[in-house]
Amino acid sequence: MKSLIKLIISALCILLYMQALAQITPSDVNNQRDVKSRAANTYSETSGNQGNNSGAGHSGMNQDLGEECSMYFNDWTKASVTLTDGKYLSDRLVRYNIYNQQMEFVHEGDTAAFGDPEEISTVVLNGHEFIYRDFEYEDEVKKGYFEVLVNGDCQLLLHRCIAFRLIEDCSDPNTNFVKEHYYLSQKYFISENCKTAILLPNKKKEIIVMFENSDKDIKSFIKENKIKICKEEDLKDLISYYNSD
Repeated sequence: MKSLIKLIISALCILLYMQALAQITPSDVNNQRDVKSRAANTYSETSGNQGNNSGAGHSGMNQDLGEECSMYFNDWTKASVTLTDGKYLSDRLVRYNIYNQQMEFVHEGDTAAFGDPEEISTVVLNGHEFIYRDFEYEDEVKKGYFEVLVNGDCQLLLHRCIAFRLIEDCSDPNTNFVKEHYYLSQKYFISENCKTAILLPNKKKEIIVMFENSDKDIKSFIKENKIKICKEEDLKDLISYYNSD
């Protein structure tokens, strides 16, 4: 009789154990979850016009999200800052925060940002010149930093922003570990006579129409020089030609 009771108890234990295993879900095994969110300060993705990135921090590609990058264009470096009132600053460590669209600097050991970016005329970081400019995108006028690729009556400008932020939030209540990934978007704009910048189309026909009132034969230049709109160097050649006498 005792043996039978032990056998029944063992069978019940095995049954309870199997039921407990069946209730375990994949989320119980994997303590990481991915949260994908749009950056609040970015524009929507409509153009596939990507160019060579001059900044720092790129580490990989994701077919869905784009090119992974740092939230900063550069590490702390001495910058040349020219203000609109003519003042010149060259003694501050500056970095460009792409995610927050801010030029940050170190002041008395603390990190701060230029409170009114419109007071900035130019910022030069590691040979890259930046300006703060109004730009039009999807019928809205926004503001942001641009790298100046070509200067002249018509400026070729590159705007960078963080299109996606991917957060890996650990579900373990005993740790505060959070890992973030940032994905870059780059778009090219032009600004004539320092006016509001407008998006440069990513199709040759549309670019030809954009410059149809010019005295320059943009169509022939594109054809003869085999200009590829997706290549940054070709865009620089095109706008330089447009600016030439």
